[in-house]
This record gives sequence, C-alpha cells and structure tokens, in this order.
Amino acid sequence: MKVLVIGASGGVGLAAVQALRAEGHEATAFVRDASRLPEGLGAAVVQGDVMDAGAVLAAIPGHDAVMVALGMPRGRPTAEDVCSTGTAHVVAGMQAAGVRRLLVVTTLGLGDSKAKAPLLFRAVMATILKKQIADKERQEAVVRASGLDWTLVRPVGLSAKPATGDWLADVSKVRAMQVSRADVAGAMVAMAARGQHVGEAVIVSG
Repeated sequence: MKVLVIGASGGVGLAAVQALRAEGHEATAFVRDASRLPEGLGAAVVQGDVMDAGAVLAAIPGHDAVMVALGMPRGRPTAEDVCSTGTAHVVAGMQAAGVRRLLVVTTLGLGDSKAKAPLLFRAVMATILKKQIADKERQEAVVRASGLDWTLVRPVGLSAKPATGDWLADVSKVRAMQVSRADVAGAMVAMAARGQHVGEAVIVSG
C-alpha cells in the first residue's frame, strides 16, 4: 500500500508512518512543520497545513489510503475546528482523487462507546475537554457522511510504550484501558491492509 498520513508528526501519526514502513508499505507524512519529524524516517514528506484545502487536495492523488491522526494544536485561531475542518478537507480531496480507504483516529467515549469510557474520563470530556470533544464529534459525523470506505479508530488511554503487537480492535469490547500509540498504529495498518472494519467505529485497547 501507499498511504498518506495526515498529522504525521504527532504521537499516533508518527507511529503510523513507522508501522507502515516496518510492514513494507510506502508512507507519505503530511505535516505542518517537517523539522518535527525524526531523521531516517524512510517516508516521503509533504509540508502543508490541513486547514488549507488546496494543500490537502494536492497531497492525496497516487495513494491507496489515507490515515488521519489530528490533534488539537495550541495557539491557533482555528484550533477548535482542526479535526473536523481538516478531515472535511481530506474527505473532499479523496472524493476528487477517487481514493476510497480512510482511517480516522478519534477517541473512546464518542457515540456508542461513551458507556465504555471510565467515569472520570467522561467527566473530563464534558468539562475540560468539552471543545475538543465537540470537534471530534463533528469529525466523526464528517467521516460517516463521506461515502468513503471509512473506519473510525477510537483508542483508549494512550501511552508511549513500545509496540507489543498484542492489541484488540473491536466494535464494542475493551480489554484494557491503556494502549500504546505504536499498537494503535499497528492496528490501523492491519485494518487498512486487510480491508477490515469498513464502515465501523472500532475501539482499540491493549
């Protein structure tokens, strides 16, 4: 596969590029600041802003799939809409280019996974992270309405631990409340390569 990773300098995004390369796939890292990428990544790099629809549109052709791993950058006037607006630009670009496979990282606690999230996390989502969660909810709605072959990836609590390869990707089951970013990336690569969980929101846990 040749996969475009949007948000490739962040934790899950960078791990996705690394996981793709480790499995022998081609990866293109789409980032605002290429200097944040480590040396020797072994991926093509496109420097651009996901809030720039034209930059996103230009980056998509020639890829078999797109992975979106957008966070909430601080200090940007558009920060409250980065995930939803950026993903809308990705969807429009994919539709224009005829690229169908889309995997988007959101979070446990959205939609029908709300009951699976710990009580404390739900409280934080409803207060401290209220704006970020609202953006993620809009992001999921954009993906669901896209008409593409999409998968929503909802990880549990993220850690910086190394990949174990022992993760669970399931529409309803949660095995542990923490998973490494590297294992989330491994799950995404597996789902993309095998055509799994199309049209589903999947919880990824350790």
